[in-house]
Amino acid sequence: MAKGNRLSARLGWSLLSWAGVMFVPGGLVWIAKWRPSPPPYFVLRNYPFGDYAESWQVAMGFAFVAFGLLFAAASGVAGRTKSRSMWVAMLVSWLLLMFPHAFIGVTFAIEDPSLKSLGISAYVIPFAALWGAVVAAGFILSGRDVWRQY
Repeated sequence: MAKGNRLSARLGWSLLSWAGVMFVPGGLVWIAKWRPSPPPYFVLRNYPFGDYAESWQVAMGFAFVAFGLLFAAASGVAGRTKSRSMWVAMLVSWLLLMFPHAFIGVTFAIEDPSLKSLGISAYVIPFAALWGAVVAAGFILSGRDVWRQY
């Protein structure tokens, strides 16, 4: 493999690793929404993490932290082993995790192109765009590395 190809492959795997790490701060923000609530607990009303919406956010926060750590670690392993199956599993898991979020975002944008309906959440749009670019570049560069060897 030429030196330029090795550098772009290494960059691709590093970008994917950073894309995984970027889940951690977002997950911690959601975990910080934890508002302990006293019993009695009722399904769809009151949970140890707070009300229904707060509990969902806290649970997603823990899931995002776990996913981010696993994705970052998998990027390191896949970058060393050049595993095609691991690259595909990473791509599929990323798409499955992000699909509902992207779908919601697109439907909000279609319904209200001004994005005023997002309120304060609109601040995440530039971050999401940058994150998407990092992920896309990571998968493209690492994919060239994995698929070129066959």
